[in-house]
Amino acid sequence: MLTIAETNWAEAQREQEVTRTHIRGSSLFLAGRFLSLGINFATQVLMVRYLSTAHYGALAYGLAVVAFLQPFATLGLQEAVSRFVPTYYESREYEKLFGTKPVIDEDTGPFHHVVWLLGETLVGIHQFPDPASSEPFNERRPGLDHLAFGCANRDELKAWEIRLNELGIPNGGIVDTPNYSALSFRDPDNIALEFFAPRG
Repeated sequence: MLTIAETNWAEAQREQEVTRTHIRGSSLFLAGRFLSLGINFATQVLMVRYLSTAHYGALAYGLAVVAFLQPFATLGLQEAVSRFVPTYYESREYEKLFGTKPVIDEDTGPFHHVVWLLGETLVGIHQFPDPASSEPFNERRPGLDHLAFGCANRDELKAWEIRLNELGIPNGGIVDTPNYSALSFRDPDNIALEFFAPRG
């Protein structure tokens, strides 16, 4: 079984990009939070300074009504976004890779799942609303090591390498051994994937 050592460079590049994204997102969130606190503090000072007791009481009453109605106004949108956007993003990645639309795309209640038919093989992904962990996949933990898709020959493997490069998906390039050739890459959840072709 092919180890995924040849993808170390791609993994490092991916990890650096993820770290940059997290830092950028955290910085924007922190700056927005401080800005929000500053505006809120200035607003409170101005309201206490210029509003009468009666007017301030009416404003507080109005804000309480808004806070009470807010959950009904959003209609659970914040939960829907956090649940379905990651599934949409990941399924779009696979759709671009496979070059075909899924044969199943539905919400079953406990989870959302998307399935593609590739020849005689079904490839499906599930998105749970309450994942047990937010850590990316790691083949060194018990369970799946990697998933390999068979190719008829090295020419087909080369075609997949071209396809991955066109999509901007990092990969380890084709690695030739005496018995087989393989092309390794990873999906958005860091699951190790591989196109595999026997030699000879």
